[in-house]
Parts: sequence; C-alpha cells; structure tokens
Amino acid sequence: MIYRYLALLSGLALFSQSGSATADDASITITADYVSEYVFRGVTLAGEAIQPAVEANYGPWTLGVWSSFAIGGESEAFADEIDFYIGYGWELGDIGAGEVGATLYHFPQSGGVFDVGAAEAGTVELFGSLDFDMFLAPNLSAFYDIHLETVTLEATLSQTILNIDPFSLEVSANVGGVEASGQSSLDYAYGKLSTTLYLDVTDKAAIYAGASYGASSADTFLDTNFDLSDPDTLSDPTDQSTWFTFGLSSTF
Repeated sequence: MIYRYLALLSGLALFSQSGSATADDASITITADYVSEYVFRGVTLAGEAIQPAVEANYGPWTLGVWSSFAIGGESEAFADEIDFYIGYGWELGDIGAGEVGATLYHFPQSGGVFDVGAAEAGTVELFGSLDFDMFLAPNLSAFYDIHLETVTLEATLSQTILNIDPFSLEVSANVGGVEASGQSSLDYAYGKLSTTLYLDVTDKAAIYAGASYGASSADTFLDTNFDLSDPDTLSDPTDQSTWFTFGLSSTF
C-alpha cells in the first residue's frame, strides 16, 4: 500500500516539473519526515510514522499531496492517511497574504478516495487563513469539515531566533479550538510549542530536526508504546505529550 502512494507522490512531482519548465512563478517542494508520534490538532493519530509529501505552486495556486504511514510494532492499530489539497492565495499589500482552499482527508484502509462521508473513508474540509507580515509572523486560520461538521480555529506565532549559515533555529507556538456539532461530541482546546533546527545542504535543500510539546483540554493524547498482543500494556489517554521530528525538504 505505501509503495502505491509513494509512486503517486512521485508522479505528481514529475508532472509539476514538466508543467512548470517555462513558468518563472512555479515551484515544487518535496518533503519526507519521520515523526515519533503523529499528532493532529492536539489528537494522537499514530505512533511512529513516515510522512512524505509533495506540493506544487503555480502563481496563486497551490496543489499538494501529504501522507502518513504508521510504522513500528503498533502500526496495525493506526490508519494510514493520504490528504489531497488545493489552495488559492493572494497578497494583502504590506499587511501579508490570504489563502482559501479545500482538503480531502483519505484513509485508504477504509475505502476508495471518493468514498467521503462521516462514516466513510474520508472527509472534505474547507479552510481559510491570513498571514501577517510582521514580528512573530502571526497566522490565523479557520477550518470547517463539511462531513464531520467540525469547526476549528487556530492561531500560530513563529520566529527564527538563530540564523548562522548554514544553520537556522525556529520556534513556534499555536493554540486552537475544535467545536463539533456532528457525530462527534468532543469539543476541546489545544496548544503546541515547537522548535526546529534546519541545516541548509544547498540553497534549495535542507535537513531538519525538531521537538514538540502539546497539551489539550481533553485526554486526546495516546500512549503509542504498547504491545498489540498484550492488553495490559495499553495506557489511558492523557492531556499532554512530547514528540520528535526528523526530515528533509527540497524545492525545484
């Protein structure tokens, strides 16, 4: 299964490169991450995972595929995920930029790509965001999942605190809240603190390592270190967690 979707990512990358050969405002970015825990908006969705992605940009348009494949002894307990997204952005003068778009969240073990619905293999989410060109680079984002009927609001701050070529160190913090009116009745708030060290290998490629701490108003974090054959190794969910990221990226 994982090789099929890695091939899909590679195909999108090749398509984007061939289509942008004569376009000065086009680019493609490929990333591949390892995470010790996959956390999405304050919720543990997997333990160790490999997360390849490819994103193509052409003028104001963004098209991408992001994926997560659980690995390790606990991987059978967690679903794989492949997300397809499209966005349209515009400049806001000296203030910053805005973007609107949509994401299709797909879980391949549960069905086909277009099997979307609250109890199906995927859902569709609409989003909008504002990036402000000022100190701490504030970002405000809103999300609405039309199948799960959840609204998420999120605010992020980030800053590069060290930049000594070829190294740079970035810190970020975000807070968010989820309100669910559909099948899920879980409303909660979450926050995350992260730091990431980048090493520029070339002017268009980098490797990086990061650490994150997350907290939630509900017990949304899972202990992912367990033995599937021994129920006694399963621990109760908690309201905080720490995880690590290692990855590489390249832009063409």
